[in-house]
Amino acid sequence: MSFSSSEASVSLPAAPASSRPPRSVIIGLAIAVLLDTVVQLCWKLAARGAPEAASAWQTLGLVIHQPLFHLTALLWVCEFCNWILVLSKSDMSYATPITSLSYVTVALGSFLFLGERIPPLRMGGIAVILLGVWYLSGSGHRTVRSPRQRLPAGEGIEMPPGPGGRA
Repeated sequence: MSFSSSEASVSLPAAPASSRPPRSVIIGLAIAVLLDTVVQLCWKLAARGAPEAASAWQTLGLVIHQPLFHLTALLWVCEFCNWILVLSKSDMSYATPITSLSYVTVALGSFLFLGERIPPLRMGGIAVILLGVWYLSGSGHRTVRSPRQRLPAGEGIEMPPGPGGRA
């Protein structure tokens, strides 16, 4: 695999693409979607107590004193730690789009628990997300070697020639 631009060329050896990611990646991605969904719903519930006419500082002051905000912050830290683990085992270009499923689960949770409507245009967007994740899930979860492995001598970033043909 190689990437070229007008300034640099990067050659990375491809890792064998497996048809299925390891169970730890699947579980980590599921936890990421679940945690993001709960964080977003808790965040909304914590913000509900603030009056609409309040300033940003007033809203922040009201929200910070709610126990639900503290739970939200704790869950966000858990989400962050989980995300680090997921990215250590999978390409970001694979993991990030898969976690867009949280857009679907947040919309569903908002409908079920907050009484929000999902208009037809949003339903269409949700369908596009589901199709995109389904399509992407068929690709390999890792396309390059683990960052912990050293590249053999001579492999890696190649700089284009500078002015006068010098590198």
